Amino acid sequence: MNDTAAAGRARFLDLHLLHTLPSHGVNRDDTGAPKSAQFGGVERARVSSQAWKRATRTYFARILDPSELGVRTVHLAAAVTDRLTGLAPDIDDAARALAAQHTITAAGITLDKPKRSSGSSAADLPTAKALAFLSAAQLDALAALAAEAAADPAAFFKQKMAVQRAQHLAATAHSVDVALFGRMVAETPELNVDAAVQVAQAIGVHALEAEIDYFTALDDLSRAASATMIGTRGFNSTTFYRYASLNLDALAANLGRLPEHTEGRTPLERAVAAWITAFTSSMPAGQNSGTAPHTKPELVLAQLRTEPASYVAAFEEPVHPAAGGHIRPACRALADHAAERDAAYGGLVESWLLRVGAATEPAEPLGKRMPTLDDLAAAATTAAAGHLTGATA
Repeated sequence: MNDTAAAGRARFLDLHLLHTLPSHGVNRDDTGAPKSAQFGGVERARVSSQAWKRATRTYFARILDPSELGVRTVHLAAAVTDRLTGLAPDIDDAARALAAQHTITAAGITLDKPKRSSGSSAADLPTAKALAFLSAAQLDALAALAAEAAADPAAFFKQKMAVQRAQHLAATAHSVDVALFGRMVAETPELNVDAAVQVAQAIGVHALEAEIDYFTALDDLSRAASATMIGTRGFNSTTFYRYASLNLDALAANLGRLPEHTEGRTPLERAVAAWITAFTSSMPAGQNSGTAPHTKPELVLAQLRTEPASYVAAFEEPVHPAAGGHIRPACRALADHAAERDAAYGGLVESWLLRVGAATEPAEPLGKRMPTLDDLAAAATTAAAGHLTGATA
């Protein structure tokens, strides 16, 4: 279903996944129950976009160099102080901490007052008023600026140019995860980064059948036969439709000058490939020790498009098990809806398909079949980079 004649340059890379989780509670609400939502007049299992974005960002650590990633924390003063220790070992601890605090504040991030007057240890350093998301390159650059200011940071940052440098360093050289997921700094809008990726709530393709697990715990050293603790928790088994759309132009604009790597890929290509791999392979961590839901998607569809397009309407009418399973009817519903949707509205430029098992056979027309996830990521990344550079018409 590759509409290579579609007019216009591909600007979006969409991912569509069908992913079955066994009895699980990977994402729960305030009562401890797995999250759910109404769709098509029927209650469905749900996993929030925040949960899967967090899992994706955590997965990046497995496949990307730390220099390409960011840190989301309130402990920015401590992070800059730690880096400053290596840059300026002759400066005492209190001076390093003071320089780091002045630098973070000059960059436009508000810090609370120190817990103690010295502010010389990580535990005593002031924290940011809200979580801030800075790349490793930005923290390194701010530490280098703090080293310049260490002799008299108050006087140094009275200079307008010094403040402008701090703000510039915090607003450039974004890491892969900051470029993808964006950031918001309420007190300094100039530091805001619009996310390049949009992630939908994962939603069950079939009606939810919630179940309750009754459990007990015994005291190993007690002679009593009765349980020391009794409780219940909810779980369900679900085949999810997962969808996300990556704005390639926004990603290119957000990325700074990241280090080149031996495999010869540009930062943009590494970011796209890492996004495909991490979003597909990651798993939210809720109740994992008790349910071990370590599955991979049965179906991965990557599409280059002129505009984003979710196929969630394929499941507005919940699918029903065929021969005891949901995957085959879900693949059939997805393929039928995608064909009709794209015939009516267009926008599809090129697509690649990874499928596992005979039950996914109805999805075969959706794209060029790839043998592995690495192959799919490589093909989609190369094509996406080609469209951005104009190498593909």
